[in-house]
Amino acid sequence: MTIWSGQMYFPSKKDIWMSSIHFFAAFILIVLPARSENFSILLIITLIIPGLISLFVWLRTGYKIINEKIIIIYGPMKFKVNIHDIQRLHYIKSPFVGPALSVDRIGLTHSKSKFVTISPKDKERFIKELLKINSNIVIDK
Repeated sequence: MTIWSGQMYFPSKKDIWMSSIHFFAAFILIVLPARSENFSILLIITLIIPGLISLFVWLRTGYKIINEKIIIIYGPMKFKVNIHDIQRLHYIKSPFVGPALSVDRIGLTHSKSKFVTISPKDKERFIKELLKINSNIVIDK
């Protein structure tokens, strides 16, 4: 967790197998086409850009608590969740797609049954900070 000017940043926990997938994808999609004799703009569009996005997601996934909101950052995408709208937190293991780089996740149920999974590296500290703002959150372990 990093704190600056009233903001708290929690980087995503990163599993080894997820690391392998992202770096393998980046290698296949960036390095191999760049070394090709047939390197062209088509390769840049179809291979290198997705490879760079994969790296961007890997390097930039995390969660900020600012005032009474969580800003979920997943590569180039950002989502906001009002902490007062969070009803329930679930400890889950899930490999499915979500703004998380680990299967060791927290599921957030918020505002009218919306659900998102995240994987802060320091889950316990993250949950404590949420509970400081909204003590009504139910935690399912």
